[in-house]
Amino acid sequence: MSNKTIVMILLTGLMMISCYKPYTTGIDNAEKIMVVDGLITNRAGSYHIKLYYASQFYSSEGTEPISNARVSVTDNNGSEIYFVETDNGDYVSDASVFTVKPGDSYVLRIETHEGDVFESTSQKMLSEYEPDSVYAVNDYQEYISRFNQVLRKLTGARILLNIEGKKAELPGFRIDVKLLKLYTYSLFIPPPNIDPPLYMFYCWQLDKTMKELILTSPPGKSTNSIENKSIYFVDNLTYTEGTAYWPGSLQADITSVGIPTGERNVYNISGRVMYIDLYSLNDDAYNYYQKIEDQITAEGKLFDPISVRLEGNIKCISDPEKAAFGFFEVSALNQTAYKIGLRNPSTDQVPVKQIPCVIPVFPDGCLVNEKPPFWIF
Repeated sequence: MSNKTIVMILLTGLMMISCYKPYTTGIDNAEKIMVVDGLITNRAGSYHIKLYYASQFYSSEGTEPISNARVSVTDNNGSEIYFVETDNGDYVSDASVFTVKPGDSYVLRIETHEGDVFESTSQKMLSEYEPDSVYAVNDYQEYISRFNQVLRKLTGARILLNIEGKKAELPGFRIDVKLLKLYTYSLFIPPPNIDPPLYMFYCWQLDKTMKELILTSPPGKSTNSIENKSIYFVDNLTYTEGTAYWPGSLQADITSVGIPTGERNVYNISGRVMYIDLYSLNDDAYNYYQKIEDQITAEGKLFDPISVRLEGNIKCISDPEKAAFGFFEVSALNQTAYKIGLRNPSTDQVPVKQIPCVIPVFPDGCLVNEKPPFWIF
């Protein structure tokens, strides 16, 4: 019997034995567990704290919002700001009275209608950092064709990022990257008894092929620069499958917001805009997101780690036996936008150029006879 055969038998045996154990949380399935989803940043605007009860393990029903709670955030100077419920379980701050400052610390407090009191640990906001450079290098990705299950290569470019700490140790970061693909088309739409006018459709859609969370620069590791950090892969395709739209209610200048028809067609790409949200994380936030990333990236391996409940930073101070899920995050946010060109045949490079950061209200949409403000092509 060959060594290769022995190894295959051992691996097969291990897989049959399985390295999984039943996981029990120690939580009564009938118990209602609060989930907190909260983020405040240095960006001007209203902040949201969302509260709901986790759905039970065997339940097919969705989550239950927590209403009529008393929600506030207190800073290290003793100032307390209250959040008002505007929707079921969605509590919002007043942008005119609540301004977050780097260097300050904040504590979230929640008092439920039933009398339970929850508090977060103190969370410090760090300084804001901006990418020093964003650029592309030619690359490819392998994928399995859905038509014939053959392994293929998709050519494109890897988007890389650099951050310089200017001789200061960098904190941990999380990076959210979004890519919009822009496309246009035109239609002659005839009104009754009049020569048909030409309508121009300026459409965009969010690329949903990439994950949203990328971590870098773990806390405690002395570094004052992040170099060549891969954050995205863009393909070299010059077309995209996009939603077809129809003009909505026309204004006096015959512009309108497009209404999706439910149909999809193939369109030439007019341009690509990439948005990079760079969050400066304190140690608590970095460790929380690192645990999430570890579980996501470990899936599908032979020795998968056992899934565990992620410990957040919310505790019930009125009854320590009560559990709470979720995390109250306080992070400095930097937002930048970049024009990602198609590969230039003469230079064989994908150009990347920083542009004004104008973010669309919706991830997918269309304007008729009017270019969106972020349309830079």
